[in-house]
Amino acid sequence: MRVGPAPAAEGVRTELPVFATAQQPTKAEAPAGQRATTATGDLIDRQLSVDIETRKVVFQAVDEQTGDIIVQLPDARSLKAYAEQLRKTEAEEPAATIVERIV
Repeated sequence: MRVGPAPAAEGVRTELPVFATAQQPTKAEAPAGQRATTATGDLIDRQLSVDIETRKVVFQAVDEQTGDIIVQLPDARSLKAYAEQLRKTEAEEPAATIVERIV
């Protein structure tokens, strides 16, 4: 049996003025979970994106000074293999069947 959080008795309504709405932080303002420093002092930018072809979420750790990708999950080879499998599946099974209605 899975136990989840207890339901809230009542919701709390909040109204924020326009100037207090949430905004995407800049790199300089990014929280500690977004940026990291290596043992050598290099800044690492952590990025999440969606691969257009496979629709998979991709994590990348990028060196801010050089722009080099240090880590990518899933890796490029796995994404390429998955995309190829999707193309094969779509070629074998049409996405939709066109039905013409004659009255």
